[in-house]
Amino acid sequence: MSLNQILETSILGLCGGFLSGFTGLTSSSFILAGISILHLIPDYKTVLGTLMYIINFPKGIGSVWLFYKENKINYFFGNIIIISMIIGSYLGTEVILSNEVNVSTKFIKYLSAFIALSAGIYFLIDATYFTI
Repeated sequence: MSLNQILETSILGLCGGFLSGFTGLTSSSFILAGISILHLIPDYKTVLGTLMYIINFPKGIGSVWLFYKENKINYFFGNIIIISMIIGSYLGTEVILSNEVNVSTKFIKYLSAFIALSAGIYFLIDATYFTI
């Protein structure tokens, strides 16, 4: 585990948490795309297991348990992302609730749509051209 990977993981978690706190969307597609693009975890099933651990634990305990049994969770990355997402979500929520920054509902909805559309396009292209 290099310092660069730890830094990338922390930034990914902060951004995912910030966008989640700012838009109210789950950051799962952002985190999933980020881990894939940065090649932080080479095995895609381990990426999915780690994402289940990050996003759905404890409500997705069944999925987390099955990924755990198959040794498909990277706890180190997962814990870094969880901690940085907590910080990022706090900051994102702080921005939209701030009286000093006037963020319109329209802007938040456009940003949410852009994030969802971008994630969809990324996964469509990745599945079509880069998955064997």
